[in-house]
Amino acid sequence: MADYSFPFGQVLELLLACFKGTISARINSLQQKLQKTDIFSQPDNQQQVQKLNKLESQAWLYEGVLERFGEAPTANRGKIARTLEALEYKRSEIIQELEPRKPKRYQVFAGIQNVVRSLLASQAEKDYE
Repeated sequence: MADYSFPFGQVLELLLACFKGTISARINSLQQKLQKTDIFSQPDNQQQVQKLNKLESQAWLYEGVLERFGEAPTANRGKIARTLEALEYKRSEIIQELEPRKPKRYQVFAGIQNVVRSLLASQAEKDYE
């Protein structure tokens, strides 16, 4: 199993997009990329694991950004909710594909992280759930 990789490059691109005013285009681009990605189970394909890890990390990052945008009073909450739903659906597919390949310690840490995440969830995220 490839190590988890945080998408540092995507973070920098998102920060620049925020300053340039092109954040919605970046989010739409990732969503389209995710929607076009077909997931076929290939347990021994290490390149697929790395690709899926990267896509899952990017989806997680973009979901967080969208959740923060959804808290703004001028936000189009309906459109943000639909985009979040599409990202979350594809992300869950990726996670299901990666889950059996993770060592047991990752599964334990993921369980702890999910509990903490639910306790610290923003109001927008709770409304989405």
